[in-house]
Amino acid sequence: MRHNVNEIEAVDSRIRADTYGEKTIVDGLEDIAWLGYRLGEAHFCSDVRKDKPDLVWYTEEKRKALEYLEKEKLLILYGDWNPGELQRIVLALLVRSLERNDHYVFHSSAINYKGYNILFMSGEANHGKTMSLIEAARRGAKIISTEGTIVDVSGKVLAGTKEVFLRRRPRGTERADIPPAQQGWRKFFDSLPEFKPYEGEVENLDLIILPDIDGHFDTYVTELSQFEREYQTFCCLTDSYYSTSIVISSGIPMPMLDEPELRAKRAQFVSEFTRKRPYYLIRAKTPAIVLDEVEKILRK
Repeated sequence: MRHNVNEIEAVDSRIRADTYGEKTIVDGLEDIAWLGYRLGEAHFCSDVRKDKPDLVWYTEEKRKALEYLEKEKLLILYGDWNPGELQRIVLALLVRSLERNDHYVFHSSAINYKGYNILFMSGEANHGKTMSLIEAARRGAKIISTEGTIVDVSGKVLAGTKEVFLRRRPRGTERADIPPAQQGWRKFFDSLPEFKPYEGEVENLDLIILPDIDGHFDTYVTELSQFEREYQTFCCLTDSYYSTSIVISSGIPMPMLDEPELRAKRAQFVSEFTRKRPYYLIRAKTPAIVLDEVEKILRK
């Protein structure tokens, strides 16, 4: 049986995938559009550096199943897996690898606006980071990231996603509850602005905003308490990437790839990160109102 070895890297963190059969992990993923949309920096490597695999896939098995060997930190797949299912798994493994190197991924968009680096963060249940990004771009903001922002322990931005919209969902990541990319923004805007990238290093994030946009909300702005900051940030870093609350395929739950040691380290990072910068929740009917309130905060 053919043995294939490939590695995938994000920033300076890698995972190794060994496949047995004719397919490689590159074949199985087909393309990494969804993975790139979520993480930005993910790419296939031309060399192999890791001694042991993080993922083993027996591609020609008739049964579809997975098992996780906790002691070995090894995920084993059997059978035929859809590209989207594989990309969800690879995303979680890459985020875990990043966290082992003290890098953290925020489900967020980020901008440089009027000299401030602002993160629009997705917490437990708020919505509006992309619409806020579009409104900010209309007002001249430069784009740092669109969907995922990778930072180090100091809060320096190491990488950010570039695509504002996901053009196509691979099989296994379908979401009927989320409006198509070209539909949602039309509820608030007649046309899209030019998205200009921010050039240069982003040494710090100055302000964290949790936008919550709904066409029926009254405007409400509040600075979050320390507990709420940590609660929402931990949700952002954990639920968006490890996906432990979902089924990965029919009858198969997402494997528990998160680790107690990483959770403890993540919580400590969250505690320190949230104490160093202001956090606000802005609830509003439209993205324009969100940005109006952001400007009021910046003038304080």
